[in-house]
Amino acid sequence: EPFFSVRDAWLESYFNMLLAECDLYGKQIDSLLLSQSQTALASHLYKFHACEEGARQVFEREERQSIAPARLRAVLDFIEANYAREIGLKELASEACLSEFHFARCFKNALGTSPYRFVVQRRLLAACALLTNSQLPIQVIAQTVGFPSTRHFSTSFKSWAGKTPKDYRHH
Repeated sequence: EPFFSVRDAWLESYFNMLLAECDLYGKQIDSLLLSQSQTALASHLYKFHACEEGARQVFEREERQSIAPARLRAVLDFIEANYAREIGLKELASEACLSEFHFARCFKNALGTSPYRFVVQRRLLAACALLTNSQLPIQVIAQTVGFPSTRHFSTSFKSWAGKTPKDYRHH
């Protein structure tokens, strides 16, 4: 259904992505993804449906801002030390001394990827090392690097590496 009689392709894509996540992962959706999605939704609704042109220009200027290098380093160190557990956007924003909303935008501006994708990629890199250097079962590797389920891990790994974890291990 169009939103207030306005067709919004971004909103359609957003809700399709959420539905796909729910279908794929059920009740085990990552809290970082959910909080980041809420921030993106609020940002989009404000930017494209609630503000006048002058406010929109201020908002776009703020979007180009980045995180101070020392704060970014603190966030990256925090992720490195904690990627194997569930990490919330609130925790990451706190490390950067920023609001969740401002942090998510600044992080993406600084690294070219969202905090959620960055954490998932870090988990996948750790999984690669374990797949290569250990004989741990794939289910144990998934849990060890912070994935809520083996299915989520396998789907994410195949999407990222182009191979299943099992195929990656044997090649």
